[in-house]
Amino acid sequence: VGDMHFQRKCVDRIYDYKKRGKTLFFCSHSLYDVRQICDNAIWLDKGCMRMQGDAVTVTNEYSTFQNQLASNVDGDGLTWSGTETDSHDPTPTNPVALHLATRDLSKNVIMLARPCHYTGLADGTMCSVEGWTQSRFSPETVGAMNSALDNIKRRYNISEFNFVGYDGGATMVSLLAAERDDVKTIRTVAGKLNYSETELMKDEDIDHFDAITVATKISDIPQQHFIGEWDDFVQPHVYDSYKAASGNSTCVKASIVKETTHDKGWVSRWPELLKAPLNCEAD
Repeated sequence: VGDMHFQRKCVDRIYDYKKRGKTLFFCSHSLYDVRQICDNAIWLDKGCMRMQGDAVTVTNEYSTFQNQLASNVDGDGLTWSGTETDSHDPTPTNPVALHLATRDLSKNVIMLARPCHYTGLADGTMCSVEGWTQSRFSPETVGAMNSALDNIKRRYNISEFNFVGYDGGATMVSLLAAERDDVKTIRTVAGKLNYSETELMKDEDIDHFDAITVATKISDIPQQHFIGEWDDFVQPHVYDSYKAASGNSTCVKASIVKETTHDKGWVSRWPELLKAPLNCEAD
C-alpha cells in the first residue's frame, strides 16, 4: 500500500517490532514477504488451516500447490450405437468427468476431452471410427493426449498433475501417467482398469493398451479407485485384477461408494470424496 517510501517505513517498523521481541500477525499473498518477515506461517485454505510450520517450508508447499493441476479425463463416450453398430459421434451423452470438474474446488482444474469428443468432426476427415473404438488407447492416441498436457504445463507453469479418470478415462490416465514423471496422484471413478473384465461384444477387438498393462509401472503413485455400489458394468473384481497386477504396492487403494451406479450418484458426492486421504501408507 502507498508509494515506495511509505512501504519502506512499514517494513522498517515491522523489523523494529521483531527486534524488540514483539509478536506480529502478518497476512499476505506475497510469498517473498512472508519468507522475509515471518519465522512461522499458517496456510489458510477456504477458512481452514491447511498447514502450519516454519515460514520457508509452508510457503514452499503453498507454491507447489499453486502450480498443481487437477486433470479430469472423460470416459469412452458413445463408442457403440447399440451392441453391433459403431457410433458416428463418440461425444458422451452424460459427461460425468466434466460434471466432476465443476465440483472440484482445487485452484486449477481442467477437463481433458478424449480425441474427437465435442468436436463435431466425426466425419472421417480428421476423426475416424477406429480412433474411438479399438484404437482409442493406441500409442498415437496416448501421445496426442500427452502433448496436450505438455502444452498446458508450459503455458500455465504447472509443476504436477492430479489425475481423475472416469470410465475408460481411468485407463487413459493410467497410460498417461506411465509416460510422465509429473503425476502426483491418480483417482478413478467407475474405472475400466481391465477391459477384458469389463467389455463384451465388439470391444473384444480393442487394442489392449489398458491400465492393467502399466499397473506395475505406476504402482508407486498414490491412487484411489472409487467403485459404484450399484455399477453393473464395472464391478469390484475389475479393480481386484488391477490391484493384483500392481503387486504389493500400498499406494493402490479402492473404496465402494454407496448408492452409485456407473454414471449416477457421483457428482453430488465428489467434493466429499476428494477429501479422502491419498497416500502410500499401509491400511
